[in-house]
Amino acid sequence: MPRFSLIFICCVVTGFAGYFALLAVAIRHDSSSISWLVNSLGLLYGTLLYTSGLSVFYVVCRSVLRSTRPTEIAVVIPFTFLPAFIGAIGLVHGYINFYRVLSYSGKSANPSEMFQAHSVVLVCLLVGLCFTFVSFAILSIAMIAKCRTRA
Repeated sequence: MPRFSLIFICCVVTGFAGYFALLAVAIRHDSSSISWLVNSLGLLYGTLLYTSGLSVFYVVCRSVLRSTRPTEIAVVIPFTFLPAFIGAIGLVHGYINFYRVLSYSGKSANPSEMFQAHSVVLVCLLVGLCFTFVSFAILSIAMIAKCRTRA
């Protein structure tokens, strides 16, 4: 059975709590951009993206602090793309639902509804890429710093 550290478990719980805190703020302020973001992500992709984003952030910070060589940091690079992959799956899932609704709606659809549906679909990928870029930037800066200290 794999053993998880207490900090990793806290990071996962914080991911869930962070999304549900955003959900509570979104319920109070219905016309805000946070409300739109939370409603666009939905429960599944909201919790998946925030949890995977914080988990990746934890793993990146831990590997940066523990490593002594840039090659040890480079091992974590594929793991940083996990939120982007989840966002891409959300994008595909959203477009499948979008075209299903479009096929059931009849001949023509309202352009404002189509615009809203497209923007909702792209939010999963946007949030996943944001988490990925932050984690990848931390790794890149750490690798450059480790290369300079070794030279």
